[in-house]
Amino acid sequence: MKRYVIFAGVNGAGKSTLYQTFLKYHQMPRINIDEILKTFGDWKITSDVMKVENGLFRN
Repeated sequence: MKRYVIFAGVNGAGKSTLYQTFLKYHQMPRINIDEILKTFGDWKITSDVMKVENGLFRN
């Protein structure tokens, strides 16, 4: 059975640090919307954010 761990929080809360120090070593994949948005859009534009999020959840 697949396991999912979801971290949510404001910028600078330590989500990426937690991944780097724990989950990475348990070979859990990571999806970071901020990194995806840098490639495909602008986080300040709501429609760009929605396009990225909708694409992630369809896959």
